[in-house]
Amino acid sequence: MGSDRSPNPADHRLRLFVALELPEPVRTAIGAWAASVLDAIGSLRPVRVDGLHVTLCFLGSTVSAEAEAIGDCCRGACAGRGPLRLSIGGLESLPRRRPRAVAVRVDDAGDGQLLELQRGLAAALAGGGWYRPEPRPFRAHVTAARVRSGARLDARALPERDRIGITSLPGRLTTEFTADLVTLFESQTQPGGAVYQPRARIELAV
Repeated sequence: MGSDRSPNPADHRLRLFVALELPEPVRTAIGAWAASVLDAIGSLRPVRVDGLHVTLCFLGSTVSAEAEAIGDCCRGACAGRGPLRLSIGGLESLPRRRPRAVAVRVDDAGDGQLLELQRGLAAALAGGGWYRPEPRPFRAHVTAARVRSGARLDARALPERDRIGITSLPGRLTTEFTADLVTLFESQTQPGGAVYQPRARIELAV
């Protein structure tokens, strides 16, 4: 005899993460650079421009009913924090051994406010039981390309990996930029790759 129970919407799970959004000119510049430089490396697949961001806390599979409370928690952790002054740093393969992605480092051009923001969010989300802090120190970066399925990346193929930084983006990106939007994203897997849907947006404004 079959069950007539319908799925409980509250049991639906979402793949969530909290990220710092990048201004559109910065995303466009990094995306154009990745398409022209990294796409030439056969093992790499550049990330779409709308998917470029700085992940602050990856929550993973989370009950959908918790999304609103998580957004409120993020708002509380961001309260009183102003816009961040940042700059583009060097190129990195992540992880270092058997890399699965290529990332552009993001450096704090201010006085450590980005790290403080990440630590505040991590502590608040962990306190709510939604986040398990990672053992490795936080390294702000933008994933610019991922290693294609079944391929392996030879890090020696990365161009000028120690000097890539801002000098590789002449005319496309200023030395420093300001970011002022923290977003709780839902990652949805689709045939063309992951699509990130905002669930809550918090403006950094004192």
